[in-house]
Amino acid sequence: MRLLRRHLNAFIRKGYLPQKTELPEEGGWDQPFATALQSIENNFFYGEADPDNQLNNADTLFQFLVQTQLEEKKLVASLSNEVYVLASTMVPGGVDRIKRTTLKTREMVNGKPVVKKTIQETKMTGNIRNYLPEILGAMTKRSLNDTEMLMMALATIRAESASFQPVDEGISRYNTSPVGTKGRHPFDRYDFRPDSLGNHQLGDGALYKGRGFVQLTGRANYEQMGKQLGLNLLDNPDQANEGPAAAAILAQFIKNKEGGIRAALKTNNLVHARKLVNGGTHGLKEFTDAFAAGRNTWGWPFRRRPKRPPKRSHKEFAMQSLPPGASRWLPLLGLLLCTGSMSQVPAPAPPKDRGLCLAEEDVIFACRLQSRRVVSACASPSLDTSQGHLQYRFGKPGKVEMALPRAKDDPAWRQTVVAKRLWYSAGGGNYLRFNQPPFSYVVYRAFGARWGGKAGVMVWKNGEMVGQHSCIGAPFSQMGPAFQSRASLAEDPDELVLP
Repeated sequence: MRLLRRHLNAFIRKGYLPQKTELPEEGGWDQPFATALQSIENNFFYGEADPDNQLNNADTLFQFLVQTQLEEKKLVASLSNEVYVLASTMVPGGVDRIKRTTLKTREMVNGKPVVKKTIQETKMTGNIRNYLPEILGAMTKRSLNDTEMLMMALATIRAESASFQPVDEGISRYNTSPVGTKGRHPFDRYDFRPDSLGNHQLGDGALYKGRGFVQLTGRANYEQMGKQLGLNLLDNPDQANEGPAAAAILAQFIKNKEGGIRAALKTNNLVHARKLVNGGTHGLKEFTDAFAAGRNTWGWPFRRRPKRPPKRSHKEFAMQSLPPGASRWLPLLGLLLCTGSMSQVPAPAPPKDRGLCLAEEDVIFACRLQSRRVVSACASPSLDTSQGHLQYRFGKPGKVEMALPRAKDDPAWRQTVVAKRLWYSAGGGNYLRFNQPPFSYVVYRAFGARWGGKAGVMVWKNGEMVGQHSCIGAPFSQMGPAFQSRASLAEDPDELVLP
């Protein structure tokens, strides 16, 4: 114990641990000693070097403490045996394997030719050993070197590239039109999607198809990630499949969503954590199974999130949720308790249906909902700081039943509306959020590889979604960075998870 305390004090003196005070050389397994050991695990082994909270001679943590020469060796995140076990359990497609080859040789036995068969075994290094060290380094560089974030990365790999190697997206019904469609070509469904993928011309879909561990998709994502990493991914998109770049993209994407991911994992909301990266629930089973396997490896409890309780009836919801004097909102709230779906959102086109916007207004968002209702976001042609308006409207065609802000000429409308550009590994989207505490009304549109498109309206109350409804048919949307800049809208500090 004395020797271990000396080694820990050497780490503290070098500034490798958050502790500032050295440990007394004499002492047992007390709280300061345990805290220092846990810091070593978190900083250099992703929390996985001593899973049983005991130090044995064969433990990676013990060997690391005894053998490391601080003056001569660079301390980096290590592919310890425990980390390899965790990765192989969560992503079994990347493990080492034995290749068996049958060798045939001819021999003479009793004067007769005989074919003798022997089995030759060759150990094949799996993709975990090839790629995980790069991932560990990229995660450590971004201060993501703890077990939960490592498990998030591994579960994402399991859902996106189960063989534990960066891969190209294949042709599927989500990205390519059916055979016989006029103008069909690979990834044509990704072309001309400026609002979600940033693809604005023919061929962008195939050029910026999904690549890497997270299936980075779309011109906008390649441009954004390239800027963050200092890589020219726009001119060299295939670089996203190279080991170091693929690892950096995975780690950076998790870093970008770190706050939301940590909050989701803290409450075991794996659906939320998956949506923050992918935007949808594609691969959710594999993602969840990977987390279950990883946590079970160390004997941690894993509870699948219980199903939500049944939604309240229209009357009960109206009685408990509406502020006084808001009875005219009942059609909206009754509507939002319905469900709907939309398989694909096509590229924007001039609106044939202006929704509830007037002829002299710009249609920023419009779509038809069930119950013969329409939802719209309408703006004045001029949106400078001294004039103009942006208003959320809901109602029947030709009849506005609700509007926010209530007065179209309300000069304080910018204080109640925020915008958000959604970045997903394999897609993207936008939403406008109209706030009237405790409620928020959110119109959204997004598109993602392998889950298609979604658009609609959500109602949030005190930070919780209490209703949503999807568009029927093709919506119209001009939401995006260009409109946000034109309207001088503030960025939503939160990131709402779309249904």
